[in-house]
Amino acid sequence: MALRPLMIALVVCGVASPPVTGQQATPASTWRVVSDAPRSAGESPAGSAVEFAPMPPGWHATTTRGAILFDERNRAEGRFVVEAEMFLFPDTSLDGYGVFIGGTDLEGERPGYPAFVLRRDGSAAVVGRRAGADTLLVPWTRHEAVVAHPGDGTAQNVLRTVADAATVTFLANDRELVKLPRAPLRLEGVIGPRVGAGVNVHASRLDLTYRLAPPRP
Repeated sequence: MALRPLMIALVVCGVASPPVTGQQATPASTWRVVSDAPRSAGESPAGSAVEFAPMPPGWHATTTRGAILFDERNRAEGRFVVEAEMFLFPDTSLDGYGVFIGGTDLEGERPGYPAFVLRRDGSAAVVGRRAGADTLLVPWTRHEAVVAHPGDGTAQNVLRTVADAATVTFLANDRELVKLPRAPLRLEGVIGPRVGAGVNVHASRLDLTYRLAPPRP
């Protein structure tokens, strides 16, 4: 099968507190951080929605509010695979962490995307975000394939989203969790990490691969 890989690596540090809109530029000027919600009244301006520290390979993120991280140039279309390797650290909330795809209007009034996310109890879900609100497209369900956090150390998981002509398949650690029809999910658009509130996670890689070989009939 012919493949055209695109390897995406990011190391960001020293991110300042976001403005009230929940948007901010990162030191890597083409990357953006958009929070799920604006800073609440009384929240310290010195606090950051997302803090980054270099930890090659990849980057480390610690959040106080949920956020997405993206570069508008990183877009998926057609038949593709998005894969991310993530390590969850202790002192993490039960919010999800993972990857969003098909992002549109991400800094506008009606941001939208589907996201494949895991959480520390070994559960997985597919979340659809439209106009600032989340909908569970696939509800949180525990799976043996998802490594739960043991309490100490880290939990390592590899998330993969495989977009074919008519379906999209979500896998954790090479095991299929769910397959959905592609058309309702609007998969054409920006890709990037999604990290929930109170999550401490390291992403060692984020890969986008296009599938060029003709699909099976």
